[in-house]
Amino acid sequence: MKYFFLLFISLILSSNTFARVDIIERNLCNNAEYSNLCENIIGKKLMGKNTIIDFIFDKGKVIGLVDIKSGENISLLNDPDPSYVANYSGAHIVYESGGDKFITETIPSSPIEHYLCDIGCENIKKYFD
Repeated sequence: MKYFFLLFISLILSSNTFARVDIIERNLCNNAEYSNLCENIIGKKLMGKNTIIDFIFDKGKVIGLVDIKSGENISLLNDPDPSYVANYSGAHIVYESGGDKFITETIPSSPIEHYLCDIGCENIKKYFD
């Protein structure tokens, strides 16, 4: 019985217990409160900027906005990193890059800043302040 209990515990601890966020079910763009915001951000290029080294990088194309709870795992990978969790509850950006989808904070923590680009680029704070 003791061995069965140890086997059972090891299986639980080694299994993937992190559920993926359903980006369709949690899509805030279907909510009238967010429709104008979604019209302004969907389809734009999401850029990241590391303010320490003044480096700008392309993250991908914004495809949605989802509601996430603080502490919830926001990885959409098949084998998610358990430490990749939301720092706050509320709207998070869904973007696509290289055929994969990712979730990120609307206003990331320092030293990263986000910009939305089409013809020009604007700091994302304009949309979420």
